[in-house]
Amino acid sequence: MFSMKITLPNAGALGAAMLVAAVAGCATRPAAPSRQDTGAQPAAAAPSVAPPVEPLRDSKADYTDPAHVCQAFVTALYRVDTTRDAGPGDAFARASAYATGALAGQSAAADRDGRWETWAAHRVRVDVQVRPQPDMHPQHDSTIEAHRAVQLTATPVGDGGWRGWTEHSVVFCTLRAGDSGQPGWRVAHYDVQPVRP
Repeated sequence: MFSMKITLPNAGALGAAMLVAAVAGCATRPAAPSRQDTGAQPAAAAPSVAPPVEPLRDSKADYTDPAHVCQAFVTALYRVDTTRDAGPGDAFARASAYATGALAGQSAAADRDGRWETWAAHRVRVDVQVRPQPDMHPQHDSTIEAHRAVQLTATPVGDGGWRGWTEHSVVFCTLRAGDSGQPGWRVAHYDVQPVRP
């Protein structure tokens, strides 16, 4: 269970802040519309969604077993090696061999990881242990969708005995069959839930 301590400002500081906000709000007026103002509002930007890509295929993987695919995906996703990888997105690129085209298309987001600079300075390789997680609330598989969960332990280990904090999580995979004409199961979505060791 996580706990958080919240410190509230004292009443004087809070009152002063509210007074400043109220005065600032009263002191400004909306600009009068110009003659050229037609009243039309600018169109909201459409959300950017990366297009699906054709995922790679691991010739050694058993795509007929959704549990195997989930385990292989999570292992590849977390197995970072800063001595070989060019950046944080390389692990996701390897994991995309077990992902649907839509999930693999999200690879640009994996290129940003705030830990990378520290890990690279310590020449980190992440030690990954993945094992099946018995699901307390199993969902029934269909011919096109399956759900699996794995327990994950991931520890960044660097040169000279440097170690980062160990992550303990359960990763829930939603898998789809026959994505983009690819035979077998692929991870379409995953959720990571931290757990106590």
